[in-house]
Amino acid sequence: MDPSPDYDMSDEIEFFFKYVPWGLRGVVDGNGYPPPAYPPV
Repeated sequence: MDPSPDYDMSDEIEFFFKYVPWGLRGVVDGNGYPPPAYPPV
């Protein structure tokens, strides 16, 4: 099972740092952007 040629560790790292901080907060908007400064209502 070979990895796709356009995939490398930088993609893994980019995904990790985009998702993890907001995923831990329970805020996942699918775009990798930080949530607002106030909690969603």
